Amino acid sequence: MEFKAKDIAALLGGVVDGDPEVIVNNVSKIEEGKPGTLAFLATPKYEHYVYTTQASVVLVNKTFEPAHEYACTLIRVESAYDAIVANKADQPKDTKVTIAGKCCESGDLIGENMPLQACEPGDIIAVCATGAYNYSMSSNYNRLQKPAVVFVKDGTSRVVVKRETLEDLVRNDCE
Repeated sequence: MEFKAKDIAALLGGVVDGDPEVIVNNVSKIEEGKPGTLAFLATPKYEHYVYTTQASVVLVNKTFEPAHEYACTLIRVESAYDAIVANKADQPKDTKVTIAGKCCESGDLIGENMPLQACEPGDIIAVCATGAYNYSMSSNYNRLQKPAVVFVKDGTSRVVVKRETLEDLVRNDCE
C-alpha cells in the first residue's frame, strides 16, 4: 500500500513542505531512513538526522526550523506525537485526552492533553508517532514485545511490520 505525502498531511491536518506527490510505503527510524519510507522527528536531540536521512518523508512539529538544507519532504503537524480515532477520522478532534499504555515505566504517557475525537469502547486509536513507544524507536526494555505496524487506506489494511512474539523475544536466550 502506498501513500502520498499530501494524503498523510491531509489525514493529520498537516502541511507539506517539499514534494506533495512523494510516495511512502513503509516506516523507518529517521537515522536508518530509506527511500520510500516515513520517519518522524519530535525531539530536538535527533534533529541532525533530518539533514542526512534517506527517508522520503519526515513528520515534524509545525514549529521545526531547520538549521541546514535537507533532501526529504517534511510534513508539519501540530505535534509529531499525533493520534487519531481511526474509525472517526472524518470527525473533529474536539476532546482533550491523555493516552497511556503499556510503556517502559508506570508513569509513562504516550500523550497528555492531546486533541482527539470522542472515544467509546470499540474505537481504534491510531498513534502516528510515539517516540520510544513506537516501532521506529522501540527496544525490548522490560521484555515487552514490539507491536505490529499497520498501514490503512480506503478501508484496506496492510501489515508492514509483524507483531513480535514471545518466541521472537527469547530466540537468542541461552539455557
